[in-house]
Amino acid sequence: MTTNNTSLLRAAQADDLDALCEMIATFNAEDGHALENPVRPVLEKLLSDSSLGQAFMIETDAETIGYVILCHSFSIEFGGHDTILDEIYIRPDARGKGYGTAILRELEDWAASNGLVAIHLEVMGENPAAALYRRTGYRDRGSRFMSKRIANT
Repeated sequence: MTTNNTSLLRAAQADDLDALCEMIATFNAEDGHALENPVRPVLEKLLSDSSLGQAFMIETDAETIGYVILCHSFSIEFGGHDTILDEIYIRPDARGKGYGTAILRELEDWAASNGLVAIHLEVMGENPAAALYRRTGYRDRGSRFMSKRIANT
């Protein structure tokens, strides 16, 4: 939570799709990877089925400064339903103000209250956000997150 106990996270709704698509395009351009598939249909599916995950708008003073997307799964190793912090984006002008730490704490509270046992994330080694993740308790487990695309959406 933020220092004044107000939430930075608001569950995204269908009317947030345009803003989400725009921020996702900005994030991917900033991060240096092109979007492989149209984002809108995938977001529509996520927003219509909470069993898949949850998208949040990050807001402060009634202004959207970013978004978070969680995608749910199930882990034998961790003992139940878990979630992957698939994407988190905070506008450059809002970075370095403590929002990242507050958002991660809010996500942990939300996940725990929704019966999730763990939050996982992937971060590139040179990404400055890796320091934030370590500071807030995320640990490199020495494994590698590997992917193989088997179908286009």
